[in-house]
Amino acid sequence: FFRPLPLIFTFLVPALTMRSFSEEFKSGTIEYLATLPIEDHEIVLGKYLAALGMIGLLVAFTLFYPLALLLVGRPDPGQLIGVYVSILGLACFFAAIGLWASALTRNQVVAFIIGFFVCFVFFLLSRVADFLPGLLAGFVRGFSVDAHFEALARGVLDTRDLFYWATGSAFFLAACLATVQSRKWR
Repeated sequence: FFRPLPLIFTFLVPALTMRSFSEEFKSGTIEYLATLPIEDHEIVLGKYLAALGMIGLLVAFTLFYPLALLLVGRPDPGQLIGVYVSILGLACFFAAIGLWASALTRNQVVAFIIGFFVCFVFFLLSRVADFLPGLLAGFVRGFSVDAHFEALARGVLDTRDLFYWATGSAFFLAACLATVQSRKWR
């Protein structure tokens, strides 16, 4: 059931985050936010947590499936927890990419296209790695969201996967913050 989720999230998450900053820049309401007694990193973090809250609400509707499995049989709790941890990691990573893409432009459609393209590249890396020679294939596969998503979804809790989600999210949130701060100088 959760196997196509990385591909679904490549469309869904940029669509949810495309208005986060682009509409603020387009309508000029970013000036109101900038004059409030809050820092830029708090604005970025607030929009990030709002996006994660919306994704979390959507994912909460899938809790019916594990509950149904618990009623019918005896599913592996480690695998169920691993699936939801991988969903959380994927959502955090793609939401950070979507916010960064939204901060790059004033047009929300362009923000969606940029966010989708970057998310789709990270999704396709595992497929591209299949056509590369040995060591290079492993290196490229290490950047793929699919490899880290499936490892956690099998119930294998590996710190490399958690580190991948955390550093990828932090990198794109830092890029978003730098983009928002650079708007002050224009």
